[in-house]
Amino acid sequence: MTKRYYDQFCAAACALDVIGERWALLIVRELLPGAKRFVDLEAGLPGIGTNTLATRLNELEAAGVIERRQLPAPAASAVYALTDWGRDLGPIVLAMARWGVRRLVTSIPRHPLRASWLATALQAFFRRDAVRDVTAVVELVLPTGTLNLRLRRGNLAVAEGPVEDADLRITTTEQAIFDLLRGRSRQSGRRRHNLRVEGNDSLVERLVEAFPLGSESVQ
Repeated sequence: MTKRYYDQFCAAACALDVIGERWALLIVRELLPGAKRFVDLEAGLPGIGTNTLATRLNELEAAGVIERRQLPAPAASAVYALTDWGRDLGPIVLAMARWGVRRLVTSIPRHPLRASWLATALQAFFRRDAVRDVTAVVELVLPTGTLNLRLRRGNLAVAEGPVEDADLRITTTEQAIFDLLRGRSRQSGRRRHNLRVEGNDSLVERLVEAFPLGSESVQ
């Protein structure tokens, strides 16, 4: 199928020429926390066909949004990563998440929450004023992946993968951490249902303050 272009002298139209095809921005979403293999992208994009994913990756690479890298031995596998220009789409993806959450709270998606999707939500609704005095590393060990959150005086960096220097490690499910941040799980410290907490318990409440995923966050 021949790719169609708007071919308009308009910057918004030019942007959509690059990332307006179905799945394109969701591929960017998947790559925001870090580089991924083809199979990892496929797992994070339920419903996409293998051929469609390959086509979108080729298009985004040709446009300069992503690049393909070869990992050194012993991994020796190819991964896809955002270029500097591609990473500029980060604030756009987060703004779209904030805009779209009103629909999310009234819909029943067929595919349950995944770690990479949670990473988007955490960045989109991060409240920096709540943790301006906090410097800590938090690791979330989830069934579909591990996220590490680096908080440094009101700044946040989210990446995928385990870390050795975590001040707080929470092992749980995606839904349980989402419910915690929505204020549905208010038991203290290590007694929280479905959460195994290791490290600095006091950071748990700071996370709730920093990531307000409750209904008030969409008002």
